Amino acid sequence: MLTTIADLLTFKEGIPGNTNEQLGKILQLITIFWQGQFYTEKIISEGQYVLASAAIKQEIEIITRIAEIKKGVAKDGKTPNVKYAPPMFNLHYGDMNDIAHISKPDVLNVLTSVDGGTFRGVSITPIFNPDIAKTFYAIHLIIFYNILVESIELFQQLYPDDLELVLPACEILKIIVDLLQKEGIFKVN
Repeated sequence: MLTTIADLLTFKEGIPGNTNEQLGKILQLITIFWQGQFYTEKIISEGQYVLASAAIKQEIEIITRIAEIKKGVAKDGKTPNVKYAPPMFNLHYGDMNDIAHISKPDVLNVLTSVDGGTFRGVSITPIFNPDIAKTFYAIHLIIFYNILVESIELFQQLYPDDLELVLPACEILKIIVDLLQKEGIFKVN
């Protein structure tokens, strides 16, 4: 996914396409996602799940804003309304919001506490939990997949006379779907 979006973003870099305000906003959001996704992966792998929840929440807001722009309901200065996001993100957004806003102490305990046998305390260093990391990373990958689909669609619109630009991305997308299904991140209907 990293390579595919990087190829799309850099292949025509500096070459204007058929653009309008809507496409420009979507390109900006895809670029913001691209810039931040490296940090999201890093904080997940470091066990910094409270920070990761805020990053994932923002990623959901990016994909939601893209959907709002495409539907013509985006409101400048307003937080994107998750009701316009792809359906699977509603639940994830609420969960990430609860963690990011540090509003549920019981959830925070799971993310930051260490069990010493005779005592339970808060760890000064992040605690890596493979199950939590896998869950967070799966959500991040689903968002990344959606951003990739939006990127392909966007570049088809920006460069309609050069559809060969998106063919490699479409081929890689098939491989990505197979891998995500194999790992149980995407469910086969």
